[in-house]
Amino acid sequence: MSDTKTFWLSFVDRDQFLGVVVVDVTVEEAGEMFTEQLDRFPNARPGAEWFGAAVRKAWQHGCNPGGQVGCADITEHVPEDTPRYVLMQKDELRQRGFLGHEDETPSQHEGNAPDSARQDSHAGRAHGEAPEDS
Repeated sequence: MSDTKTFWLSFVDRDQFLGVVVVDVTVEEAGEMFTEQLDRFPNARPGAEWFGAAVRKAWQHGCNPGGQVGCADITEHVPEDTPRYVLMQKDELRQRGFLGHEDETPSQHEGNAPDSARQDSHAGRAHGEAPEDS
């Protein structure tokens, strides 16, 4: 297993697409986040530290436009030439083949991470908060 994972973060605000950023997270960065999450979110799902570290990394690079964020681990699916730490808009995503040519809404593509890598995420759990029990 590699000690670095690559994440696709898709940002939306209500019905407005805000952009996508791809970030790399090291096992050390995830470990730091795990320690912080223990106190704040004792019921966090296993692996939530990676998501929290990915969001933090986007903030550190000035690539977090706000809104809700969806996250997918694309380590096994990311094209080699995909830029990191750059907030990409629809035009660039289309040019790179991540979106079709039709004008899609955020709910239709959620940033269009590869289907095999897509995960459902919500802003309320962005830092590892466990979902509420039904």
